Amino acid sequence: LAGELRKAGVTPATAGKVERLLDALDAACFGPGGPGAGDWAGLGREALGSLDAEACATGARVRSGILGIAVLAFVAAAAGPLTAQSAADAFAMGTTAYAGGDYVRAARHFADAAHAEPRSVAAWANLGTAAMLANDTAMAVVGWQRALRLSPLDATIRARLASVRAPQESGPAWVPPVPEWAAAGLALLIWVGGWGAVAWLAWRRRPAGRVAVLTTVVGAAAIAFAVHVERALSGRDLVVVTAPVPLRALPALGADTRATPLVGEVADVLAREGVWVHVRLDGGRDGWVPSERVTPLGGD
Repeated sequence: LAGELRKAGVTPATAGKVERLLDALDAACFGPGGPGAGDWAGLGREALGSLDAEACATGARVRSGILGIAVLAFVAAAAGPLTAQSAADAFAMGTTAYAGGDYVRAARHFADAAHAEPRSVAAWANLGTAAMLANDTAMAVVGWQRALRLSPLDATIRARLASVRAPQESGPAWVPPVPEWAAAGLALLIWVGGWGAVAWLAWRRRPAGRVAVLTTVVGAAAIAFAVHVERALSGRDLVVVTAPVPLRALPALGADTRATPLVGEVADVLAREGVWVHVRLDGGRDGWVPSERVTPLGGD
């Protein structure tokens, strides 16, 4: 690598910077105690800046750019292994802050852990608990809702959601107590089993028309149910109300007002227009609210 960098017109000092960057990335990816993200990010900015400054000739700039892209690709490859470590670090810091009674900081750390590891039930559940103790009802609902949608049979998380004043057991907030894999597995079992029975009857030269029709109807219903469960658990097109603001008939401040939803209510997003969101809540209530007054619930 050092030889290629010299061909690109850079000094041995800059070549050394790039070598140190690659060593740092290698340690971050594969070493037990490699440098943190800030260390190799700083090395990367310094090395690539020197490359651009020293590779003056046009051809040399092309080579320098190619080498820079290669280094950035290596950085991207390193980000994956570091994500798991950053999630664990953030979770540990959240646990420490929670034990010390600093619930605001604990919620922030648990949020970092949840966004770094979006499938972590513990991170989302702890975010909800810390946020509630920090008097942030909206974020508590986000955390508990995300945790319950990842683990819909968890009675403890469901009970915590039920303690929120805003309705959580009906309308868009309701989480079906069915794991996604169970719904999909049931649909697959019905479909494969039914058509297997049809094939067996046909092989035995027996009437199979009724079984084929039954398999088609029941199988299609099972597939539709699996799709519904997957959509419900993903939380797509759902938002949580973060501040009490009246629903409006039109996306304008001067429009007629309707009911005011509670903080923590979950709503379906029907449409968006500029800085306004058209939402539908439990009980058929609908209207426009400023997008800054809601936060997305669906996947990260």
